[in-house]
Amino acid sequence: VLSYNEKQWIPKLVSSLKKQKIKDYEIILVDNNSTDNTSEFTKKHYPFIKVVKNHKNLGTPGYNSAIKKCRGKYILFIATDMEVDKNCLKELIEIIQSDPQIALVAPKVVNYYDSSKVDINGTWLSHFFYGGAIRNHYLKTPTEVPFYGIGLIRKSTVEKIGILYDPDYFWYGEDVDLSMKIRLMGMKVVAVPSAIIYHYGFQAQKIWTKGYLTFLIERNQLTNFLRTFSLPNVLIYSPLVFGARIAVFLKDLIKLDFERAQARLAAIAWVLTHPIYILAKRRASQALRKVSDKYIFEVMSEKYLLKVITHNLTDEGWQQ
Repeated sequence: VLSYNEKQWIPKLVSSLKKQKIKDYEIILVDNNSTDNTSEFTKKHYPFIKVVKNHKNLGTPGYNSAIKKCRGKYILFIATDMEVDKNCLKELIEIIQSDPQIALVAPKVVNYYDSSKVDINGTWLSHFFYGGAIRNHYLKTPTEVPFYGIGLIRKSTVEKIGILYDPDYFWYGEDVDLSMKIRLMGMKVVAVPSAIIYHYGFQAQKIWTKGYLTFLIERNQLTNFLRTFSLPNVLIYSPLVFGARIAVFLKDLIKLDFERAQARLAAIAWVLTHPIYILAKRRASQALRKVSDKYIFEVMSEKYLLKVITHNLTDEGWQQ
């Protein structure tokens, strides 16, 4: 469990974990250098929880600090501001054990305050490396998806990769990077809608400015594109991927959203001026490759991207 100044949610989360039908598990809380005494509170009230405190806020890669302390065959990585349905672990484990090719299984994330609203029930990712969450109840059966930000992963998969989340990403795109590595290994990420987690809110959007988050999204997704595809496909898709960023930059200018516009340009400039960084990331990902790009393309689609573009151009609402 990753936590940053979210002490108030811990009792509800722990209570929900105690109700799991699967009982053979341990709880490790990773405190991302909170200032609200999260570590002390947890140690005092829940001595059975292992606490790992990071020396600073590492973002979502903070999970990495706990990996070596995990004794289980599987690792469920979630956030503090969640409650876990009593059947969630059972449903996830049943699916991941049903197919050795499945590396990561992910729950449906439902809005805690209104169960008719869905935060995540599947994901989409385009060849342009723009992606997002599918926010409806339509998915009913376990389905392959391109990426997921929380879930149950095989510890053996994490050991092969070496880490859970890339420590250089901090926030956004780290889930795509992890899932693309899984895909390069010839394995799958599967969404399991019968496994449910209830979510209170998106903490990143409360902490960081929209400009900084936009910069992270664009920089990390451009890095994901350059590190994942084979070199021929990097050359083929680069005009489209970078061209899409320029198009969104122009959209920001038209809407007078100068903060996001500047952030997108800064991200493109950062990637283009850090070739050694990009090559190092590419080597790390390509070392895992066991399949061709064709296998990666199987979970990518422009279907939702076109809807997002239409929405941005017309301001018409759309249901994902």
